[in-house]
Amino acid sequence: MRIILVYLLSQGFLLIVTGMWWDDWDYANKSWDYVYESYRQSSLPLHAYIQAPLWYLPDGAYRVLVFIYFLLGAFLLFNILQRLEFISFKDAYTITLLYVVMPINDARI
Repeated sequence: MRIILVYLLSQGFLLIVTGMWWDDWDYANKSWDYVYESYRQSSLPLHAYIQAPLWYLPDGAYRVLVFIYFLLGAFLLFNILQRLEFISFKDAYTITLLYVVMPINDARI
């Protein structure tokens, strides 16, 4: 429960901010061909099939999905660390808290 609270306090702004970052400006309101070609030139053509449908979700849904996926990633990390014999519960918990508060991947915004 504390992991959720810490995550919400450190990353919750993602749910209320409405601006665009990074390559969002480039892909917003563009055709499928443009998006696919951009990803293909970056050697990531399959990425277009994952990203493009998300652009057509209702406003804010993309941010909610990213928020949820990173929270799920935190729980997955915690469960994996708990299974390792050489990492104590306290260490697994601390590492997970660091994961949720640090801007490990700025692409989440």
